[in-house]
Amino acid sequence: MFQTFNAMFDAPKTYDFAPAWWGGYAYGRDPAKIAESVYAETPLRVASDGWTGTLPAVPRKSIVCLDFEGVASKSHIIEQLDIFRAAAPNLRVGYYPFLPVSKTPFPSNRDRFIAAINGQDREHLKKWMAAKEYSRDLVKRIDFLSPDCYLLGNECFDRDIAYIVAMAKYLRSYDKPVYAWIWGVWHEAWNPPITLMDGMKWYTRPTTEQFERLRDVLKTHYDGAIVWGDHADNIELCDVMKEVT
Repeated sequence: MFQTFNAMFDAPKTYDFAPAWWGGYAYGRDPAKIAESVYAETPLRVASDGWTGTLPAVPRKSIVCLDFEGVASKSHIIEQLDIFRAAAPNLRVGYYPFLPVSKTPFPSNRDRFIAAINGQDREHLKKWMAAKEYSRDLVKRIDFLSPDCYLLGNECFDRDIAYIVAMAKYLRSYDKPVYAWIWGVWHEAWNPPITLMDGMKWYTRPTTEQFERLRDVLKTHYDGAIVWGDHADNIELCDVMKEVT
């Protein structure tokens, strides 16, 4: 059954979404301390990269997604996952971003990834088959896969949908649940500031019809979605996602 998870900052408890705890070592957090915080089911205040917010408390039946953005070393990720698993053996754990298209040791982009997975660029497909072998000892340490499925802009919406479908096709061979990270605005920059400033919106957002198409694609190809970002960014997206949760 498809499930939507709440990883939003300061979101009200009006959504019937399971909470998702996320946090990472790019911000210097100790994995054992994170495990302790999750077990206590307490909210965590976060301040980083220009935004601040409160992450929801996570019941142990939900998921924890550790954030390894900017961490290039596979050995470091494995070490941190092992520490976390030892401290919190009963939690469902994944990490973000799982095999990011632009940051693996096998760099790519969304267009080339789509062509590779759809059999139109066999040379590039070899790199992604190598990435699969490279990630096997990571996958065995986690309970679900959580790729970046953010939408990058109106002009490339169809391409982004094709990428989301291709990513699901690629990840299914790992035989793990796949939860897509989504956000209710165009991801025009990496970790931009929060959207609200003096009552003005910094970023535009997809239309309702585009959100509905995203929802339908996710429901067809994924096991769930993790809604990330400031609550103000995600109100319309959440209204759409409530229909499949």
